[in-house]
Amino acid sequence: MDPANHRRHSVSATDGRRRQWYSMPYQDGPDERFVWGATAGMLRNLYRFLAA
Repeated sequence: MDPANHRRHSVSATDGRRRQWYSMPYQDGPDERFVWGATAGMLRNLYRFLAA
């Protein structure tokens, strides 16, 4: 839940709109893996709810 791990990404889509999403890294043994998309968004919202 460390906010330093809440990474926000964005790209320009072919229709000219900006697409944005979150990812959160975690260690799985020697590998770095990511929670991303809707799951990361839900974790981000949970973090904001618990921090309030």
